Amino acid sequence: MIAPYLVPLFIEPLSEKYPELQVEIVETGIREMALHLENEELDGGIAIHPFDKEGFYEEILFDEKFVLYVGSDHPLSKQKVVSWNEIPFGDLILQEDLQAHFLRPASKKNDQSNLSRKIRNIHIQSGSFETIRKIIDRNGGLTLLPQLSTLYMGARRLKMIRPLEDPVISRKIVLVTPRGFEKNRITKVIRSEILNNLPAQ
Repeated sequence: MIAPYLVPLFIEPLSEKYPELQVEIVETGIREMALHLENEELDGGIAIHPFDKEGFYEEILFDEKFVLYVGSDHPLSKQKVVSWNEIPFGDLILQEDLQAHFLRPASKKNDQSNLSRKIRNIHIQSGSFETIRKIIDRNGGLTLLPQLSTLYMGARRLKMIRPLEDPVISRKIVLVTPRGFEKNRITKVIRSEILNNLPAQ
């Protein structure tokens, strides 16, 4: 889920710079987005690369970096930076799409921590990052959060964030438009405002 963290960064500058431009923002899933694009009900969409449906243009906007959100009682909370190989994957609570993107079956550790045994039978298909974060606030554990989400956190929750290294974890965010799109000036304007208002990494 990108919109809650990305849209607030550029929507006001876009409105002020282009007052004649009428923009309607719709939050939707990937399947619905593809259907709306096919039916010419959307001029474009912001999605994760690769887009699930073929036949559209994908223009890379930026690499969306992830950070580790660590429960206050977790052993990794004592570290300032966490290596990917140090993560006990049995403690990770992730949406299924993030599991598929970041966790290859061969790389999953056979971790049997107390937390794993307690909640490993729960699978979160499309819950928001905020839902998972609150689960960890109450029950402990770990999750991956977009780095942009930290812009909206207070001091207490920022203390639970740990940068990831070796490797840095990220995925590409793209602007998706139909082929032969006639309103490419609009998408260029929106793309420009998104890039101009991203925080320095």
